[in-house]
Parts: sequence; structure tokens; C-alpha cells
Amino acid sequence: MAEGTTPTQEELDAQAKAESDRKAQEDADAKAKADADAKAKAEADGLPTDQEELRKLVLKERKDRQEANAEAAKFRGENKTLKETVDKAEREKLTKEEALAKDNEILSQKAETFRQRAFSNLVKAEAAHLGFVDPGDAVRFLDPKLIDEDDDSKITKALEQLSKDKPYLLKTEDSSKSKKGVPAGKGGNPGGGTDKAGDEDRKKELRSKLPILGQLERMRGN
Repeated sequence: MAEGTTPTQEELDAQAKAESDRKAQEDADAKAKADADAKAKAEADGLPTDQEELRKLVLKERKDRQEANAEAAKFRGENKTLKETVDKAEREKLTKEEALAKDNEILSQKAETFRQRAFSNLVKAEAAHLGFVDPGDAVRFLDPKLIDEDDDSKITKALEQLSKDKPYLLKTEDSSKSKKGVPAGKGGNPGGGTDKAGDEDRKKELRSKLPILGQLERMRGN
């Protein structure tokens, strides 16, 4: 085409086609290069380069992931069940320990009640023998810990001392004489003197009248 002349339609069409072909060739070259780069990377990563093989690999990985998720969910469920079982066992253990502690508390209370009753009965029996007007008064003046001593004579000695410290607790000679004319105080002594020769006989008599004393002695032996 000469300079300064107007191109014909055929020439314009030829130029457009040449430009289109050039563009298409550039796109084809770019795609070929991208495919080559992708193939080289896949080979470097150890992945298949064939599209069908790659699709199968993707499907396999997806299946493996689903199985792994299912296994993880199963494990979480088993772990939850195990935790619930352990928690239940801990609660049952705590309940048993609380029940045992409650039983021990009840037994301790019963033992203390028994101890106090034994003390009261023993003191009243001894006080009556020594001539106290109201044996119940003697119980209020003596230390309950005396029942824990192995020697019951300590209670007798404590009552004798009490009769000396508070003689008004004893019966008077005039009011306490029996039908035979003997004072209620042992050995005819209003102060409640101790007849050592009769201690054992008196203890046997007390045990026969107060079975709780025999139980108390068995507790001491344990």
C-alpha cells in the first residue's frame, strides 16, 4: 500500500486477521507455558500430571478426610462417655464417704449417750448407797470424765469427797435411819465412809442391778 493512499477493505481485513492471529498465538503460548509450569510443579510435588489421576486423588483425599472426621467424632463421643462414667463413679464415691461419715457421727453420738447414761446410773447407785438425799444431785457435781477411768473406785472417792465438801446433800441421821435403826450412810457413818472390804460385793450388786455397767467395762476393754 502506497504512502498517502487510503487502504482498501481487503487490506483492513487482512490487518485485523493478522492482529487476531498474533493475539491468539500469544494466548496459546501463555497457556502452554502455564500448563508446563503446572506439570513441572506437580512432578516436583509427587502428584499425578494426568487430569483423571488427579481427580481420583482429590476424591480419595476427600474420602479420607470424611473418615478421619467420623473417627474423631466417635472418639469425642467415647471420651464424653468415659468422662461421664468417671464423674458418676466420683459422685458415688463421695456419696459413700459422706454416708460413712454420717454413720460414724451417729455412732459417736450413741456412744456418748451411752457413756453419759452409764455415768449417771453408776453415780446415782453409789450416791444412794452413801446416803445422799437425792442421788441425782451427785451426778451434777461430779466430772463425767470419771466414767472413762478404769478404776470405778474413783467415782466412790469423788462422792465421798463431795459428801465432805457439801454435807447438806446427805441424809441426816434422824431422817435416814432404817427399820433396824442403822443410818443410811454406809457403816452407820452419815459422811459416807468407805467400807473397803465390801467394795467388791457392792460392785457385783451394782452390775446385777445396772447391766449397763457390764457393757461399759466391755467398752473399756476394747
